[in-house]
Amino acid sequence: MVLPTLLAAAYPVRSPAASITMAASLPDAVSEVLPSKVAEDPGVVPLWRALRGCYPSDEAALTALTANKGIVTPWVVSPSTITSNNALLRGMLGKQRALNVITKNPGVLAC
Repeated sequence: MVLPTLLAAAYPVRSPAASITMAASLPDAVSEVLPSKVAEDPGVVPLWRALRGCYPSDEAALTALTANKGIVTPWVVSPSTITSNNALLRGMLGKQRALNVITKNPGVLAC
């Protein structure tokens, strides 16, 4: 029957092992800051990478994440939202002023 095959392809089942493997690729400091349900979601890894790319260091990105954990919540924001908002701010304000804005209010990356 074709329908179950199509449904299986459209809605893959996440295994707990896959979530653990993906979460393991997060830095320990990031996993410790996030609620366990969020840290286990495989969508957090690309969000962390996008967030990390906006800041000059892991420490600066971790500080931003600590201030606003919602910026790496997969059901709220996407990696492209983070990177495009950062690019927009840099284009409007310049690199240093944009960094000042996202340091003071990391949530603007998720809007």
